[in-house]
Amino acid sequence: MDARSFPRPTSPLAAALRCAIAALSLLGALALSPASVGGAGSAAAATAPQPVILSISVSTPRGVPLPAAGERVVVSVRVRNASRCTFLRQYSAFSSLFPLKTVPCGSGHASVAVPPIANNYKAPLHLIYAVRVRGAGTRSVQRSVTLSQAAAAPRPSPSPAPPPPPPAPTSPTATLSIAPGSVPSTGGSVVLSFSSLNALSCTLSSTPALWTGANPAAVDCSGTYTVTLAPTTTEQQWTVTFAATNDAGQSASSTQTLIEQAAPIPAWAESSIWSGYVVPSSSALITAVSGQWTVPTLNCAVTPNGGASIWVGIGGYGWPTGGTSGTLLQTGVRTDCLNGVPQYAGWFEEYPSMPNTSKDFLGFPVSPGDSIQASIFQGGSGAWETKVDDLTTGLSGVMVAGEGWGVTADTGDGSFREQGSTVGLSYSGGYTAEWIVEDYSLNDSAVPFADYGSVTFTGLTTSLSPWSLTTDEGLAMAQNGVVLSTPSQPSNDGFSVSYTG
Repeated sequence: MDARSFPRPTSPLAAALRCAIAALSLLGALALSPASVGGAGSAAAATAPQPVILSISVSTPRGVPLPAAGERVVVSVRVRNASRCTFLRQYSAFSSLFPLKTVPCGSGHASVAVPPIANNYKAPLHLIYAVRVRGAGTRSVQRSVTLSQAAAAPRPSPSPAPPPPPPAPTSPTATLSIAPGSVPSTGGSVVLSFSSLNALSCTLSSTPALWTGANPAAVDCSGTYTVTLAPTTTEQQWTVTFAATNDAGQSASSTQTLIEQAAPIPAWAESSIWSGYVVPSSSALITAVSGQWTVPTLNCAVTPNGGASIWVGIGGYGWPTGGTSGTLLQTGVRTDCLNGVPQYAGWFEEYPSMPNTSKDFLGFPVSPGDSIQASIFQGGSGAWETKVDDLTTGLSGVMVAGEGWGVTADTGDGSFREQGSTVGLSYSGGYTAEWIVEDYSLNDSAVPFADYGSVTFTGLTTSLSPWSLTTDEGLAMAQNGVVLSTPSQPSNDGFSVSYTG
């Protein structure tokens, strides 16, 4: 029913009332204009079609104008692209619009009966009825219709009773659940489920963030969100909060905790003098190995006369079934505490050899914080070589089996001035590749093991293809029942070793 077809009062009092009603209607419409609500972050919400009100009509038992005592009014609406329709009403003449009832309207139409409103004034007036429509996305539209109402009959009392106060708004609810609430260290998918009643807008937040983009993120007030957790070695924890707010600004929230468990600590194999990783080869001879690390600062206050060597090597590992993987050829950096003073040197060794060949490179200064790269390989001529590069100083300590050893510039052509001969020294390869922190021996006895802090090996390579580090290949150093040094779990192409004694 089109309100424009209803008669309008023509008296001065009616004209004044009509102006007041129009102003109040405009203020009510502005106060209740739907705020834009953020979507759930999906592309589907951004492209949802705009809801449309095709028509709004009213019906009454006795037509219009409504009697002064009021009468039940049925408001009907036809819509398109809509899922929910909220019917709004005045609780008395000249009052603002308030939500009466929200109903589903995905079928394209909906109707709600509005209780009578009495006119206690001596002049006719107009009553406003409105419908707010929401679609699948975040958009909404609103239309209203106006009905005239007859004036009240003269009363003995000169002034009408004051209008009743509007009812208190219904508080929103908020419910959040996480399934599963705890996942293993290998990661996996987690579903966040949330819902709310009596809410106009809702958000989802996480500390720390579980997703990229806005945090809190605007979401529908009922739905789910799936996150995928990556594998981890340490325990991870997130606090997730779902918050809901109604038209009156009242809010409610629900908070849950999501936990990703730490990886179980491996049961490391133990060695009395080595800690790190040993990669075995079942058949192919290993012809190359390399790795990089940063020289640590020794804590000589804890071990004033201790030592530790950090190296890469091929062969020398004792098989559990007996025997070894071949003669050990190794090169790296030795770190020592002598009467509380730290000392550092680059060296190479073949063990066992006759006589035993273990040499420090002369004129090869090493300092804490230097970046070291060590490698062992069989050269194009067939001769085996070791090379320890101090990438910080630009110097390299080189040994060629059967020729000699010395120091050269890392950027040179590979030639070096011999500091000693290796004529008679030969090597035939081995079946393990090692990256090790060692409690080395002096005069056939292990020196006190130095507190080296930690060392991280990176850029690990071998001649094996394919190959990778596994926890089964890690070694922890234990002496007299005390674990002195342990490796970390492998990560990409590296790992760390830490002093624990």
